[in-house]
Amino acid sequence: MMTRKAYLVPAGICLSAILVACQVDEPDEAAVEEETEAPMEAEPEVEASVVDDQILEDAVQFAREDLAKREALDDDRIQVAEARPVVWRDGSRGCPLPDTSYTQALVEGVYIRLTVDDEDYHYHGVTDGRVRHCPPERRQEPAETGERSLM
Repeated sequence: MMTRKAYLVPAGICLSAILVACQVDEPDEAAVEEETEAPMEAEPEVEASVVDDQILEDAVQFAREDLAKREALDDDRIQVAEARPVVWRDGSRGCPLPDTSYTQALVEGVYIRLTVDDEDYHYHGVTDGRVRHCPPERRQEPAETGERSLM
C-alpha cells in the first residue's frame, strides 16, 4: 500500500509536465515581419532617451529602403513625416499580431511615419534601429513620446 507521500511525487511530475506544455513562447523575430499591444489604463511616466540621433537616422534610412522595396517606389517620392524616440507599452512594439503573447514591460524604441502621395506608412522599432512596417489595422500609439525628433 502506497503512503500519501508516495502519491505526491507522481502528482508533482504530472503537474510540472502540464505547466511546461501550457507555456506560451514569443514568436521568433526572424519569422515575424511585423509586430504591437492593447492600451494600458494609466500612462506610465517614462522618458524615451536611449535612442540617439544616429540610431534614429539609421532607422529612418532602413524604413525608407523597406518602403521603396515593398511598394516598388523611387526613394525620392518617400517623405519623412515623423521620426522620434518612443516607449512602447510592451514587446509587440505597438504592432501586435493576433493570438500572440508579448513581454509585458515598457520597451524603448523608435516611431517613424513616412508618406508617399499623402498616404502614411508607419514603422515601429527598438533602440538598436531595427524597425518594422506596421499596418494600420494593428497600429497602436506608444506609451510615451520623446521630445527629440528628426523633423
